[in-house]
Amino acid sequence: MGGLAIARVPYVRWVKWVMPLIGILTVFCMAVLSIGALI
Repeated sequence: MGGLAIARVPYVRWVKWVMPLIGILTVFCMAVLSIGALI
């Protein structure tokens, strides 16, 4: 939050950028863990 304030980045714009990234990483981690469990 402090970094966003220093960079003058609105929280809403940051969330719109981060949420797709978190979604992609979550799906990727779930896939890797599922493959690892099957092996």
